[in-house]
Amino acid sequence: MTADPLARFAEDVLAERWQGNKAVWIAPEDAGGELTPFPAGYDHLRAIPVQDRPNE
Repeated sequence: MTADPLARFAEDVLAERWQGNKAVWIAPEDAGGELTPFPAGYDHLRAIPVQDRPNE
């Protein structure tokens, strides 16, 4: 399932549509499905959304 989002990304980069806004997206379960934005302010490296801790 990783190939479809990577192919879409490559197409956007080659067509100069990719802006690189540092957003994180969740890949769909099925090829061709909609990408889901990861909630802002959460740690995208965790399996369960956990809010980032403010810099202390």
